[in-house]
Amino acid sequence: FLPPCFINSSQKPPPPSGPVSPVELIVDRVDSSSSESCDLHVTCRTHNAHISSTVSCFDRVCIQEGGERPEVTTSGASLQVHLLNNVIICNHSNQVHRTHDLIHAEQLCYQSTGTIVTPVFVLKGRDLLLKLDADPPERVLIVDWKINKTVTLRIASNGKPNVLRNSTGGFEFPENKFSVILKNVQEVDSGVYSAEAGTLQRDKLAEYKVTVQGPVSPVELIVDRVDNSSESCDLHVTCRTHNSNINSTFSCVDWFCSQEGGERPEVTTSGASLQVYLSNNVIICNHSNQVHWTHDFDITEHLCPSNPAEHLCSDHAGSVFLVKMVVFSVGLIIMVSAVITVHLVDFKKHQQRNGCQTRHAAREESSHLKVTF
Repeated sequence: FLPPCFINSSQKPPPPSGPVSPVELIVDRVDSSSSESCDLHVTCRTHNAHISSTVSCFDRVCIQEGGERPEVTTSGASLQVHLLNNVIICNHSNQVHRTHDLIHAEQLCYQSTGTIVTPVFVLKGRDLLLKLDADPPERVLIVDWKINKTVTLRIASNGKPNVLRNSTGGFEFPENKFSVILKNVQEVDSGVYSAEAGTLQRDKLAEYKVTVQGPVSPVELIVDRVDNSSESCDLHVTCRTHNSNINSTFSCVDWFCSQEGGERPEVTTSGASLQVYLSNNVIICNHSNQVHWTHDFDITEHLCPSNPAEHLCSDHAGSVFLVKMVVFSVGLIIMVSAVITVHLVDFKKHQQRNGCQTRHAAREESSHLKVTF
């Protein structure tokens, strides 16, 4: 027989472990009151959930207004939209997997005419493909690739390149005409890359704002204090890296936990995002930039019982176990005593029987001797 608390404990949802679905960041509306300010209304969505937020930009400085708190999807993952260095990031993650989409706020607010500058974020050490937005006009025989307004590479229409200044890891040229691959990019390779037609008009054919980022440092989730009572418990935690930290408190009552403070991400000195949040009763400490992600987590049920009945379960289980051990021990002692008693009685009977036989043999031997003499 199992007490009700053991039966109910199976109803606790396990933490998610599979990959999360792709995510999409959609710009619903752009409200621009002047050339210096605008409001971006965006939606971060998956196939079965969404979250909305507004980002306001003034003089190329953007802030987020609402939507910072993550939403838990039907699959138990976390869906969130947040701002990092004027980049709007739509993030869908659980403890083992992450998908994301992003848009540069400046691209939407301040790029009204001309060629659109495409923001590109790439992990240090990777290769980066740069290509034209569309095929150039037939009259274009040469395309110049510029890095920060300096002509670095010139490609002829026959595909033959002329490298004027090399990049850190060098160039590679794919089959696509006028395209180029930057090899083994480093932070110093960050900048504006533009392709211009080799004509008098110098028409701009493509432009990329490339940001090379290194991997973020490991992160650690620390439980500073646990305030436990018969009805609830409060968890005071710190999410920290080697040079930054963020604090938060989580309150749990009857298997349900909520976060109290600390939802807004902190920007570290390296420009990454540090955040602690709750997803499916799992506390997640997340350190990320646009190209890399590290995290640490702990399950609230491991830190304090989320149901007061669990205290009763533990006490009841301990009492039942103790009673069973006492009964088993007493029964074992009785069995051993009975076996010993039986053996002692049998041993005494055996001794008595042997004694009688010895005396009878002695009398017979004595009689035989008398007859002989």
